[in-house]
Amino acid sequence: MRHVLVTTIGLKYQLDQTFDKVFCLFAQKHCKTIITLSILMLYFNKQGYTQIKADNLGRSDLPKSIPFQGNFYKGYKWKDRTGNHLLILSNSYHPWNEKESDEAVDEGDLYVAHFQETGSDLSRTWRIHDYVRNCPVDMFLYFIDQGIAITDLDKNGKAEVWIMYKVSCQGDVSPVTMKIIMYEDGQKFAVRGSTRVRLSENNYEGGEYTFDTAFKNGPSVFREYAKGLWKNQVTENWKKKP
Repeated sequence: MRHVLVTTIGLKYQLDQTFDKVFCLFAQKHCKTIITLSILMLYFNKQGYTQIKADNLGRSDLPKSIPFQGNFYKGYKWKDRTGNHLLILSNSYHPWNEKESDEAVDEGDLYVAHFQETGSDLSRTWRIHDYVRNCPVDMFLYFIDQGIAITDLDKNGKAEVWIMYKVSCQGDVSPVTMKIIMYEDGQKFAVRGSTRVRLSENNYEGGEYTFDTAFKNGPSVFREYAKGLWKNQVTENWKKKP
């Protein structure tokens, strides 16, 4: 079976032979062409790869009454069938300070907070917190922008919120821990695994991942989307933080 990789909204999707035939209609040889984003989105909407329109927020756009930890990184707002929503991503890094400790260690935190409008207020409904503590070597702790998305893949009118990040403390070139956390209507879904590193010309290590029970029992379209995210980011680039 031949496959085509399509990049849109920062993601690579592996499409089956059916769409490959559609590509052939647009190209006379080798089935290679560039199809406009509008055509791609028509296909994705038909298949269920639907994006909910989310507006980007800056730090100054946030209501003053909304608390969050760390330093503001990204913010989004959107509306679905359950109401109005707000998402805040933030981080906090604590590099070694020789005045505070004799041992050179780094620490850091990643935070995600989701709020939903209830009447005239915004109430926090779920949060993500991951961290590295007392790291004397290299700290890998950051959000993967290409893995942050608001979707409605199962077309039930309820947004799925996708967050992808790395979290590790290591002093070698072994695979780095990577995670995808997704929430839909308060239910958590998780993918956990590691990046893939090249050890020699034909030898690689890592790249495996595991779906949690929620993903295994959830709609297949969730797993397919997560697989696309993972494949797009699995190769380690040795970036440590933003």
